[in-house]
Amino acid sequence: MGLAVTFYVSFHAYQLNLHSTERAFQRLAAAETDNVFEIMREVEDSQLEALARFFESSVHVDAEEFHRFAGFLQRKKTVWGWSWAPVVAVSRKSAFEAKARMDGLENFSVRNYQTSQGTFSSDADGWMYPLLFVEPQIKGPSVLGLDLGSIPKLRDALEESLDTALVTSSVPLSFSLGGEPFSGALVFRPVFQRNGEPRGVIAAFLDIKTLLQAYSGENGKSISEIKIFQMEPNGSIKLLGLYGETEEETESGSLSGASSVISVLHAYGKTYIVETPKDPAFWGHYSPRWWLVTSLGGFFVSGSLATFAGAQTWKRRYLRRQVAEKTAALQESEERYRSVFENSHASMLIIDPQDGTIYDANPAAEKFYGWDRQTLKAMKITDINTMSPEDVREEMDKAKKTFQTVFAFRHRRADGSIADVEVFSGPFLIKGDTYLFSVIHDVTSRRKAEEALRDSEERQKAFINTSSEIMFIKDEQLRYVVVNDSACEFLGRPKEEILGKTDFDLMGGKKAELLYRSDIGALQSGNSCVTEETIGERIYETTKFPVPLKRGNKGLGCIIRDVTDQKYHESRLRHVATHDGLTGLANRSLSQDRLEQAILHAKRNGGSVGVLLLDLDRFKVLNDSLGHSFGDELLCAVARRLEGIVRESDTVARLGGDEFVLLLSDVARGKDIHSVALKVVQEISKPYVIANREVTVTASLGFSIFPQDGYDAETLVRLADVAMYEAKRKGRNKVQQYAEGMDRQVMVVHEMEMELRKAVELGKLMLEFQPVANTLKGRVESIEVLTRWNHPTYGIISPADFIPLAEETELIFPIGEWVIEETCRSMKDMFRSGVNPVQFSINLSAVQFRSKNLVGTLEHCLEKYSINPGHVMFELTETQIMHDPEGASEIMKRLSRLGFRIALDDFGTGYSSLNHLRRFPVSIIKIDKSFVHDAVIDPSAAAIAVSIVAIAHNLGLSTVAEGVETFEQLDLVKGWECDAYQGYLLSKPLNLEMMRKFLLDRSDSEMT
Repeated sequence: MGLAVTFYVSFHAYQLNLHSTERAFQRLAAAETDNVFEIMREVEDSQLEALARFFESSVHVDAEEFHRFAGFLQRKKTVWGWSWAPVVAVSRKSAFEAKARMDGLENFSVRNYQTSQGTFSSDADGWMYPLLFVEPQIKGPSVLGLDLGSIPKLRDALEESLDTALVTSSVPLSFSLGGEPFSGALVFRPVFQRNGEPRGVIAAFLDIKTLLQAYSGENGKSISEIKIFQMEPNGSIKLLGLYGETEEETESGSLSGASSVISVLHAYGKTYIVETPKDPAFWGHYSPRWWLVTSLGGFFVSGSLATFAGAQTWKRRYLRRQVAEKTAALQESEERYRSVFENSHASMLIIDPQDGTIYDANPAAEKFYGWDRQTLKAMKITDINTMSPEDVREEMDKAKKTFQTVFAFRHRRADGSIADVEVFSGPFLIKGDTYLFSVIHDVTSRRKAEEALRDSEERQKAFINTSSEIMFIKDEQLRYVVVNDSACEFLGRPKEEILGKTDFDLMGGKKAELLYRSDIGALQSGNSCVTEETIGERIYETTKFPVPLKRGNKGLGCIIRDVTDQKYHESRLRHVATHDGLTGLANRSLSQDRLEQAILHAKRNGGSVGVLLLDLDRFKVLNDSLGHSFGDELLCAVARRLEGIVRESDTVARLGGDEFVLLLSDVARGKDIHSVALKVVQEISKPYVIANREVTVTASLGFSIFPQDGYDAETLVRLADVAMYEAKRKGRNKVQQYAEGMDRQVMVVHEMEMELRKAVELGKLMLEFQPVANTLKGRVESIEVLTRWNHPTYGIISPADFIPLAEETELIFPIGEWVIEETCRSMKDMFRSGVNPVQFSINLSAVQFRSKNLVGTLEHCLEKYSINPGHVMFELTETQIMHDPEGASEIMKRLSRLGFRIALDDFGTGYSSLNHLRRFPVSIIKIDKSFVHDAVIDPSAAAIAVSIVAIAHNLGLSTVAEGVETFEQLDLVKGWECDAYQGYLLSKPLNLEMMRKFLLDRSDSEMT
């Protein structure tokens, strides 16, 4: 009976303690997994990141700086070591090695990894990743210069890190580093330059033994053995490392099975499985052999029950103490977990994989989903996931069986919105039961960005293919990797025959060699470059520019455009910008540039430069009377005539309006410039035929010479302009070279212009009247109206001195209108005072004669003062009407039809023909005073005068001799049978009141 009781009690105790210890061990294993994850995350978030930031904030890091910084991190002893490997182009290998030696690394050289299987190289794609710094510094054979890219198991992870800009881990591997064995994985953190180009990678040598020793050194070892496996993308697993009392160097890819606790964690872009085998040391106190010994002892020592009970009591106390210690550690672990769970900013859910019920949710999940914790715990994952329940269940089963940890779902939220989420999920033990621990990241913005990027890429692809421009991209080996349809057409091949080929494959020969040199030059320069090439009659513009490719490589982008039409339009724009739109001559800007170039040439080689500035005389009169189109054609005709005078090396330019400039470069003698100037004026004055109408125009020309008149372009043009105005002042159709002091005369003219303008405004002009009498009877037949300027300084100024200035400044229009109106007013006053009506003769300037407002002004004044147009006569000079005989004839006919009479003044001094004289509606011819004065001593002058009178009488015209000052001259005039005379012998010009008295006195004497 005692034996049975002993056996029952022992077995029952064994089962109870076994179950309790199982659950305690699972808690401790989960806590150990959390610790491993925390340390791995610390390596990434704190240590790798700190070292990377150190590089990113430094333009240059030397060996001493690296060892000082990395040495500080190494004190934590969480990893086996740290290293820095820059990205180096193979083409810069020698330069990189030389720089490293200059920085103090003696005998430094880049080399490939060697094994018993041979040597591996990373030169294929043009980039190397040599170890430049390693901490701790290894005392054995130097590892510096080892190209990490030449280690096959490292290269993929290394390039993945640079391509994705993320922390990545290599596969588990074992190799010797400077004589020191290493087994584990390398964790890479990329570092980039400020322009986005890869600078290098920081590598942490992750060794599980070192990592867990760092943890156990701080917290004490709780479990004697831990194994960590890395999961491959194909689902297979590989041992990363183990830690325990019986360490076995193995690459076994199998788990121990039911005798272990298995957890999953995610770090460095990989999935890891942590296996915690049941610890014999932990279980040693619970061996089933103790109850058998107790049973046998019952046979022999049945009387020892009391002693046994005491021993049993001691054992239980011992177990309780062990369990209490383990439970406290487990509680501490759970508290850490709970702290992370509650305080994390990431949304976290714990899900029951059996039915999908949400076991728990943290505050971040409440905020993200919009439901409180209790509501979430009452929901199932199918209430949140937009996938069907069957699909959700299938995904959870897959996660449980295959250790898949990352999922992409769409989750509902309380407000009805749908969020794209990325879920990191894995098995998690709670009180011995397995749950799914899920960390949810909102990737809605990222998904939208990715979708926008895909749309952008599609649009870009569509744009490239629909563009008429030739576009393609070549890789670092100058192989075509992207071509659009226009490029295919340009190369004359389908896309399939172009991609992956070089120009040597497609065309070969010299053309391919030229393209290769051009492409290599563009790649090495690192900048965009633009070239032009003419093929046949077309012009192509080629733009080449660097294009970033994967793995830090650089390719070459190329855009070829047909710019033939563009070049034509650019040429036209340049021509428009530098040439006159009407005549096609150089404009002011181009003439200025050419003058400066001519001066520089003359300074270097000697010689002279002439600047000839000319202005067409009375062009405005022609332009206003005959129309702007007529004036434009005349300007073009003048331009062609000027071009025919000078050499091809000279420049003819139009400065604007009717002003031209001729630049005579490389002239040997200054007097040659004067000869050309005279020829220009002579040729310009020859008649033109415009629109079937003959017209004559003259020019006033001024010129200056380099170097005698000035040394710069601006001065020479200004002085030529001064000389031109002096030529106009002297009577037009003249040539004038600049002389010292001439610019002061121009200033005087300018001052006079201002004073004349003020005189017009203030009414300082006045009229005087000179009678014209019948030669035989002495009766006054008409009165000539003469305009005078009463200048405050110079006194009375005659019209010959200020009318040309008025014409140039267009003051002639207000002056002419005032003269007509004042004449009409004077006529009315005089006729009212009892004077017999006589004709008043008004002189019209050439500008006023061709003014469109002339007739309107006359009609207004005649109506205002009730004047009979038959009492008004207009005097026109022979010269002014012969510039455009046909146009002048039309104007004179219009005046004649209105009832006005017309006199031809200064006859004999111009070059009118008898045919023109016959066609003009002229009533009177006035013989110039020069014939009257010269006839006394020059018989030929008298003969001309006699001829003029005879011609006039034959045409039915009356004649008036001007300038008769003596009785001798009057006798000559009477002998010519001239009808009337005018001059000082009869009367000087008088004011209105004196003229009224003169007429009344003459009338009284004639009556008596």
